[in-house]
Amino acid sequence: LLGLGVRTVSFLSIQVYVVGLYIATPDIAALQSRLVRRVAGTETASALVPSEKEQLKRMLLDGEVSEEIWDTVLRDGGIRSVIRIVPTRNTDFAHLRDGWVRGITARSQERARRNAVAPAPFPATATASGEETTRESYDDVGFGQAIGTFKAVFGGAGRKGVDKGKVLMLERDATGVLSAWVQGKDGEGYVKMGEVADERISRFVWLGYLAGKNVASEAARRSVVEGVMGFVERPVGTVEIQVV
Repeated sequence: LLGLGVRTVSFLSIQVYVVGLYIATPDIAALQSRLVRRVAGTETASALVPSEKEQLKRMLLDGEVSEEIWDTVLRDGGIRSVIRIVPTRNTDFAHLRDGWVRGITARSQERARRNAVAPAPFPATATASGEETTRESYDDVGFGQAIGTFKAVFGGAGRKGVDKGKVLMLERDATGVLSAWVQGKDGEGYVKMGEVADERISRFVWLGYLAGKNVASEAARRSVVEGVMGFVERPVGTVEIQVV
């Protein structure tokens, strides 16, 4: 467990669900390494000193910088994670789906706008030498189809919603494929609802909880940041050993 918090809506702060972000134990070292080297500015860094740790914390809570950092971490792949959602009241899939789709659409539109006016579109993929190789697009047919597939995962006959106290899991594998699982009616086992292969979809859903000026749960974001702080103060690779 990297961190958790409550998702609330409206000015009344009505609680909707508890959300937790989990990372696969063998992949903790990869997350450590990317965050440590992002702040230290050197490929040989293995841990952060107190001042660097505070710098990373500020960066992960900053609306713009957090977007850049987490986008790179997720886009580079190799880190398996799960978003675990437990509703505090009966919640229909359409409500959850529409919230995620709004976030995906807003993020893609904002990036497309930046790409149209900026000389160096955000984000861009670069080689180890820093040479830009590809520029990400969001107006291609594939992206639109991926959004349609994502919507379909949470639609269809017999898929009304998830009951209070039951579990919905969004799984992101090492290549960014998103799989959705819901706890069975008997409370035992999980039923796979479907998957989306385009990693941009899972990346944008995850960013909705981790990055930007407004996140789905500020409490969850801050909890994740605190979890990260516990990782980066230890040498890369040692957290995994302690967890095991």
